[in-house]
Amino acid sequence: MADSQASAKRSAAPRRRIRALGLRLEGKTYRGTGEAMGVAEQRAHKLTTTELRRLVVRQDEHAERLLRLPSERLDGLLQAVWPAVAAGGGGRGPTEVGPVTAPTTPPALAR
Repeated sequence: MADSQASAKRSAAPRRRIRALGLRLEGKTYRGTGEAMGVAEQRAHKLTTTELRRLVVRQDEHAERLLRLPSERLDGLLQAVWPAVAAGGGGRGPTEVGPVTAPTTPPALAR
C-alpha cells in the first residue's frame, strides 16, 4: 500500500510543478500561486524554481544534441568519401600534379 501511495505522489509532482509555473506565467505572485494550489508561498516558489531548473537542463541537453549533429554528419560524409580520396582522389582534382596522397584513415577519425 505504501508503494502505491509513494508512486501516486511521484506521478503528481510533475503536474504540480507545471501548474505552479503556469500560474506564475499568468502573473500570479508566489503567494497567489500558493493560495491557488493550497500550499505555502515558499512551497509555490520551490515548485516553480524546480520546474524552471528542469526545463533549463532539458534545453541544454537538446542544444548539445543540435551542436553535435553537423559534426556527426560531416564524419559520416568523410567516411563515405575517404576511400576515394585515399586511392588518389577518385579521378577528380588536378591531374597535372599527380594523385592525391593521403593517409589511410581520415584525420578526424584517427584519434
